[in-house]
Amino acid sequence: MSDASGFRQQFAFPSEKLSHIVHHYQWLEIGNIILPGETLIYPSLGTGFNFSFWKDKPIYIKNTLFGEKKQTPCVLISPRINPATSSGIINAKGFRILFQPGVLYAVYNIPMREFLDELVDPAYSMDAELTDVYERMWENQTFGACVEIFEDYLLHKLQRILYQPPKLLTRIDEVLSLQGIENINVNNLAHHLSMSQRQLGRYMTSQSGLSPKEYLKSYRFTLALKH
Repeated sequence: MSDASGFRQQFAFPSEKLSHIVHHYQWLEIGNIILPGETLIYPSLGTGFNFSFWKDKPIYIKNTLFGEKKQTPCVLISPRINPATSSGIINAKGFRILFQPGVLYAVYNIPMREFLDELVDPAYSMDAELTDVYERMWENQTFGACVEIFEDYLLHKLQRILYQPPKLLTRIDEVLSLQGIENINVNNLAHHLSMSQRQLGRYMTSQSGLSPKEYLKSYRFTLALKH
């Protein structure tokens, strides 16, 4: 673990084989930062997994809706669930995988609405192999090694299932590509899909874990990263 002070983060895109599955990877390092009280850090724009590696104090996961905390090395994250730290000097690293919208629903066969406001250990509720993945990451704790380990796990998992992205999200991406994200808001997106805003919100939340507004925000973030 580095003894340097400060907060650093890096981003990386997945390999070509997984570009339809993984949105991006994020690496975070917190070195000798003194936090006054409990402080929320690095909120999520999408849904995915967060692996934490700590030196002195663990990173807790705080549910921003209910205020509940839980210490765990691997958690499911969404825009409503953010990691938090206890007060004091913090030395920690985090590896985050943000999936393409709908992937958790399609790959793990669990509707995202079940977990939007809950603290979830995916190694317990989704895939026990994630425990082994975390242990291998702990031995390396570098961004490149964590990406390689997770992609190896994910490629093997995809060989055992038939992955198909949800049809609604495919249609939404087609609309955004044709119309341009700058010309789309939630109201006219629903219109292009011949749905009410309420229907759109219900289906998108179930399949992607994101509301239409959150989905559009994530889409804009992707464009910004690539440019």
